Amino acid sequence: GWKGTDRAAELVRGLVKRRRKGGEKKLTKSERTAAEAMLQLVERRGWRQYRARGRTVTGATDASLEGWGVVLEVGEESWWKAGKWDRLSESIQFLELRAVVEAVRLAPGGVELRLHVDNANVVEWIRRGVARPQLATTLLTRLEELLEKKNIVLRAQYIPTEMNPADALSRGGELDPHWSVPAWRGEDRKSVV
Repeated sequence: GWKGTDRAAELVRGLVKRRRKGGEKKLTKSERTAAEAMLQLVERRGWRQYRARGRTVTGATDASLEGWGVVLEVGEESWWKAGKWDRLSESIQFLELRAVVEAVRLAPGGVELRLHVDNANVVEWIRRGVARPQLATTLLTRLEELLEKKNIVLRAQYIPTEMNPADALSRGGELDPHWSVPAWRGEDRKSVV
């Protein structure tokens, strides 16, 4: 469950605060408990490495304060989905990360998923696998578990909003019937095996 990952996030936050203050190096009792929980998570999952998948799916995600949109090119098929947020009042970057989670849910398993995202912070969080905000860390942990469950390798790169085919969907609009996902240029990835 999320208990172990919440403890791990608690440990990281405590260590960051301590480093900023230049203070005590010895762990508190709760931090030791969190460190043990983190170690158990790592041991349970083992180390993972990037392995190229034979099948690639490309797509784009977008979020607005009202909802989210996902478009995917799966072989010769075009998949898309949109939804509304259920009483969420979060920063747009967290909503953008939630839209990426929706894309992973929609994607078929066992693929390399290449997503265009029009929020540079979210792209960087995905590339690095970590983020400073607590909510982003929690969402990235859930994303990691979903990627592992579906055996998906996720790559993300930035795309300007005006080039994002999922933009209209996130605002409750209609998908342009002539939409296409821009060509992939990056090699950055969030690796899961």
